Amino acid sequence: MAKRRYTPSGRSDSSGQTLGDFAEDLGRFLGSTQARAQSWMKQQQAIATQLVTVRDTASRLLHELGETAAGGTRRGRGRRARKLLKNARAAATKGVKRARTFTRAQRLAQSRRMKAYWAQVRKARKTKRTKRR
Repeated sequence: MAKRRYTPSGRSDSSGQTLGDFAEDLGRFLGSTQARAQSWMKQQQAIATQLVTVRDTASRLLHELGETAAGGTRRGRGRRARKLLKNARAAATKGVKRARTFTRAQRLAQSRRMKAYWAQVRKARKTKRTKRR
């Protein structure tokens, strides 16, 4: 394609031809952009259908194994059941002081054992650090 001479105003000698060239380039650009977008949409739809088939296959296989498909069962109690259970426990133990499971002597002995345990853990960590250096 031959080069055209442009005037300082940015237009060629025949401004209609420049405008026509611009419109032609714009149309070509928009057409290719539309084609790309449609191609991407087709790819997205293909991926979505593939994922649906994978999900359905996995669900079927889980069901064959005896498991319920994901989302089929709820785990734990619902909000209302938890609230009722909490209220029932509070009513049953109202005014009743809970007894401790350890006596004072047992708590003291447990405290000493745990202090000795953690001292031993700290000592082991310290010796590991000095060996690495």
